[in-house]
Amino acid sequence: MHNRGNASHKVMAVQRALLIGFLDVLAIAISFFLGLWLRFEFSIAEIPQNYLDGYLNTIVLWCGISVAVFVVCKLYSSIWVFVSTNELLRCIVAYMILAVIGVVGLHLYGAVMPCSSCIIGFVF
Repeated sequence: MHNRGNASHKVMAVQRALLIGFLDVLAIAISFFLGLWLRFEFSIAEIPQNYLDGYLNTIVLWCGISVAVFVVCKLYSSIWVFVSTNELLRCIVAYMILAVIGVVGLHLYGAVMPCSSCIIGFVF
């Protein structure tokens, strides 16, 4: 009976981690679109097509990379029941890794994006 309780607890923990991962993907996609939208003064019509294409061509990959970095930094393992300085440090490390990957990745991938929208998206 005790093993069944542990298995149930583990399933719930995985479900919560998947939900938080899904919410992270939504937040990342929305944040970077908002950064692009803000960069062009909240006018979608003013965003050049090559920037929209750059966003659409990179956002799925970026979401995947971000979630992978969060997993490696163990941000989904505690699910933040109690937030401590340990989780804060893991968040800082994760975002430092993502900053490096983002800069290098955009250059290697050849995506055309305004730097300010990337910075704004990263801050959001």
